[in-house]
Amino acid sequence: MVGNDERILAFLSQLHETPAREGLEATLRTDRRFPSARSIYRWHDRLGVRLTYFPAISYSALGLATVHVIVDSPRGAWDQCPYAVAGKWMTTGTRRLLYLRCLIPREHVAIVCERLHAYASRQGTHCEIIPTADALHTFLGDGSRASVAISALSLPTTSPFIIPVIAEMAEHRRSLTETWERIYRRVGEQVHVYLKRRRVNVTNGKAYVQQAMAALIAAHTVSTHVIRYEPLNEGSVEATILTHAADDLLGVLGSHALCTDTFPQIERGALLIARVTLQGLKELLASSQAQIIGFADDLANTAAPISPRWAYEELFDPQKGWRLPTTIIPEEYP
Repeated sequence: MVGNDERILAFLSQLHETPAREGLEATLRTDRRFPSARSIYRWHDRLGVRLTYFPAISYSALGLATVHVIVDSPRGAWDQCPYAVAGKWMTTGTRRLLYLRCLIPREHVAIVCERLHAYASRQGTHCEIIPTADALHTFLGDGSRASVAISALSLPTTSPFIIPVIAEMAEHRRSLTETWERIYRRVGEQVHVYLKRRRVNVTNGKAYVQQAMAALIAAHTVSTHVIRYEPLNEGSVEATILTHAADDLLGVLGSHALCTDTFPQIERGALLIARVTLQGLKELLASSQAQIIGFADDLANTAAPISPRWAYEELFDPQKGWRLPTTIIPEEYP
């Protein structure tokens, strides 16, 4: 693959197979075959956001549902939806689509989806909403291992600081220190409420992030790592697909699927997001098992990326639990 460093690909494949620990350096200590931290940090500096990885979290074990929202010819402030953790532009070839992946407390899914449909109607557009289970990830053919959570539904109550931690880590490569700094900038002195502490050592906040990660790991809500490596985009296409035979379709794609996120649907089938080679695209187009929703518009996503933020400070009260915001999406949009 043109422009891809084999050393980086080997590291990412190994990282994808390795259970996440409390920070990168703790993960590296689990296996001597990993490159040195110095080498990895050089890759970080060289590639920036084009090299991203983060712990794979079992959100459903924490009481959160994964909901995919696909907006046809979008208008309005969809990127300001407080439940969205990821977004991108897609195209069908004739229509522009907006994709948002949302994390919604299970008890609020019905009312939030109703409000999203109502917002789309007021904007004169249409949205398709697809609830799914957590994703299973593959990277260069290697699949992630699922983990069974133990009594994890109580974690947001007993350890509310896990909520800002998973929010700031989702879809981003951030160190423990960066994660703490972002949380503290967001909630300020209220952080002591999340931590259930009267006094907080602000200068060593990464220790609290480590403790939150340890709690998540102990409850088996963390498995391996999700990999996002943009140099793979060269000479490839990302397709979003509905299928009733995900395993069969992945078998057909074989090595032509560079990385995939498979989200089993609640009722049947799966939503599959696959980065495939051009030969893989031919296999998809020829397959009767793939209902292609759209393709990622890589040019648009580079020029005008969608950058939603899961607004946990609006959605979660560390003393009372999940709450509904007054407004799902701002109505006024320039």
